[in-house]
Amino acid sequence: MQEAMVRTRSQAEHVGESDTSNDQDSRNARLDRLIDMMERFLEQQAKLQADRPTSPPPPPTPPPPLSTPVIRNNVIDVVGECFLKYKSLVFEGAVDSKIPENWIRTMERLFDCARIPNTEKVYCAIMMLREDASYWWDTMTVMHDINSMTWETFKNLLEEKFVTSATRDDKRREFANLKQGSMTVAEYLRKFDELSRYATYLNNEKQKIDQFLNGLNPVVYKDLEVADLEGADFAKVANKSFKGGQG
Repeated sequence: MQEAMVRTRSQAEHVGESDTSNDQDSRNARLDRLIDMMERFLEQQAKLQADRPTSPPPPPTPPPPLSTPVIRNNVIDVVGECFLKYKSLVFEGAVDSKIPENWIRTMERLFDCARIPNTEKVYCAIMMLREDASYWWDTMTVMHDINSMTWETFKNLLEEKFVTSATRDDKRREFANLKQGSMTVAEYLRKFDELSRYATYLNNEKQKIDQFLNGLNPVVYKDLEVADLEGADFAKVANKSFKGGQG
């Protein structure tokens, strides 16, 4: 009977190890697919560069330098190298309001440049976690289904852990009292976006729009055709305000 109990315990341990191994294999397969996707992306970019004529026929009048496409291609190359080499843009888990916030903002810019799909953003981000942030993520994989986790959920979880509750309260108060004042509309919009993530009391798009409009300087608000903004989303309202205030 004792031998039977030993065999049963051994079989149970084997099953547990098999489940853990399967979970790890699933995560590794995800990362392999992501790396393969980035490699193909970089190969396509390299081919596009190679196919471009090296010396286009000179036009009658020299055009202004086309700096934007060149800069964009360089940024895309850098993004690909960052994700493939895992050597930069790491987040180690510092408890500070600015460090997590800046890291998230940088990652989102890279996602936009490299056109990372929403389904892969979390996997891109977790490759950059080190030290305390890596240990924190190990805990999150036990508590949450990472296969269905959205980027917004990931950001909220990270900020709950690495931004103190006192800092979040301060940010919420700052957002609630935010006014354009001496800022340009562009500066006000950037500040509004920065602080709005802490405003958990905003339940819908209309509340966000109302708060943004209430914070605008009266001279800017007066020039807006408010009737045309009925039913508009936040992006349209912000764009109208920017044009009306001349940024």
